[in-house]
Amino acid sequence: MSFAISDYEFSKSLEKILYHTNYNRSQNFSIIIGVSGGPDSMALSFLFKNWSINNNCNLLAVIIDHKLRNDSSIETIQTQKNLKKLGISSIIYSLEPKKNFGSIQEWARNERFKVFFDIANSKNSILALAQNYEDQIETLLMRMYKKTGFLGAGGIKELSFRNNTFVIRPLLEFSKKRLIETCKINQLSFFTDPSNFDFKFERSKIRHSLKYFNQINFDI
Repeated sequence: MSFAISDYEFSKSLEKILYHTNYNRSQNFSIIIGVSGGPDSMALSFLFKNWSINNNCNLLAVIIDHKLRNDSSIETIQTQKNLKKLGISSIIYSLEPKKNFGSIQEWARNERFKVFFDIANSKNSILALAQNYEDQIETLLMRMYKKTGFLGAGGIKELSFRNNTFVIRPLLEFSKKRLIETCKINQLSFFTDPSNFDFKFERSKIRHSLKYFNQINFDI
């Protein structure tokens, strides 16, 4: 059985990470949340909103429209409406796909981070992303498959510093099931990215293969 993530659990995870940043929380500070509209980022936004009320924190969600699907613009607009219901301000940034850009997912990731870092730097903000426990496992396996070896297969870090910006990932210890349950219990609307089920992408193949571990009670 999966349980929704409590405010206490989230606060404990987040405070552990923020302790290692140099932000003075006795004054107002801001956090940029990367929001895709999926269950992970919507749960993250909800939990951040509850936490921010008593922590002098301003939130801004950044929604990226990659323009890779016909209905992407509709989804980003609806995601913005969903965030507004939570009392979270947001902006939509639309990308312009170029021909012959190689790997679609790599291009999307690189362009997405450029936007995130530009906005975070302009506001002297922390950047918060919604990777979860399964994302961590998938990343480790992908890096091992690329023959980095066990020691070289470093996972996703809860806290990193890139492009003059602190990047935090406070959901790494929580499973996808718990994030979805958080959305359901709190009636948070979300979208499911169809690329998650497209096996031409390496991460999708690994994600699918991990389901077999759960079938033999090896619960990740």
